[in-house]
Amino acid sequence: MDESVRLFLECASNWLSITLSHLNDFIESGSRLVARWNEESKFVYPLFLSLLAAAIFWFAFNLLPFSIKWRKYRPIAEYDIWQVEQKMSLVLAEFLQMVPYRPTVFQNKFRSGAVTETQIRIIIQNKCLSDAWMYDADVPGELISIGHDMRRKALEAERLIDKTLVLQEYIKSKEIILLEKTRQCLKRFQVEEQIIDNPYTKIGRRNLAPLVNNLDGFSVAVYDLYKILHETRGILFRYTGLEIEQQFRVAKALHLYYTDQFSHFVKFYRKLRRKYNFKAFYHLYIIAMIRRMSLYPPILLFEDYLEGKDRPTHFDRSLLQLYKESDEFRLILENNYPAEDIQYQMEADESERNLERYFLMNNLTIYNYFRTKDTRMPEQRWDALEKLLR
Repeated sequence: MDESVRLFLECASNWLSITLSHLNDFIESGSRLVARWNEESKFVYPLFLSLLAAAIFWFAFNLLPFSIKWRKYRPIAEYDIWQVEQKMSLVLAEFLQMVPYRPTVFQNKFRSGAVTETQIRIIIQNKCLSDAWMYDADVPGELISIGHDMRRKALEAERLIDKTLVLQEYIKSKEIILLEKTRQCLKRFQVEEQIIDNPYTKIGRRNLAPLVNNLDGFSVAVYDLYKILHETRGILFRYTGLEIEQQFRVAKALHLYYTDQFSHFVKFYRKLRRKYNFKAFYHLYIIAMIRRMSLYPPILLFEDYLEGKDRPTHFDRSLLQLYKESDEFRLILENNYPAEDIQYQMEADESERNLERYFLMNNLTIYNYFRTKDTRMPEQRWDALEKLLR
């Protein structure tokens, strides 16, 4: 054996023996101190042993089993909360239809959480409870009956809340409070079927019906539901366990983008690309990078994207958003796609904008018509609605 190695091992052995000797002395002195404390103390030492035994018992028979159950049942509770959020979205969607059974074109504005009560009040002007409520032939526009669907979806959402709270031991207190707020809000949409099907109230020999026969009276309830839904999403999209669900990943990405959380969106999008090979919303990723940092790194990324195999074969609506973002992107896209394709998407986008404008103006006309019958309704101006247009 080499002399230096032998000396090293000898020194290590000496150090170890000295350390163990000191450790043994420390243990012996500690034992003597505890023994002396036990002899001198008639209360503190037994109390200390009792507390130590209680702590060990609590950890072994309470904390550890609960932690195991938490890991097992918490994902189920999170999934149930997500289902409640989806049902709430369906209730809200009933009030946002432009035409029957067509999703609202304002959905991205609603994702931002910035829609006002006034804007919601105008959007719901063309809704009523049922065909039986369409008794006023002078209403300037066609009303959509949503009463039965509204009631059914609100009841389904409340039943989901009951199902979720079965696992309330694994739900955080702020989540329980939010679920109870949601329950109370949903009750406002559970109109009795008799009222939905019959607007008339018999007083004496006369059958009377409300002068305002649309759902203007629901504007506050709809706005409250909207704010609770936005608050729920703020909690819901912190759950990482649900990211295995494709629908959840898409919803979370859109929530982060349209609430202007661009740094979080970029980070989350990179995670999705790496872990799930996620390819949707690449244009939003580029726009988020532009708004988060400088212009030129995203331009280089986008040029590489157009040269890759995932390049869109046609100029579509997603590329139109980039086209409007900056002159630099406009030039890149004009050099890569036919001018007629770009023009077609521009005209289609303008057509949708005109449709949205017509819808809002028509609903404002309906509101002003009912305002002549109910003077308590405040005046609404077009300026408050223009922000809804994309």
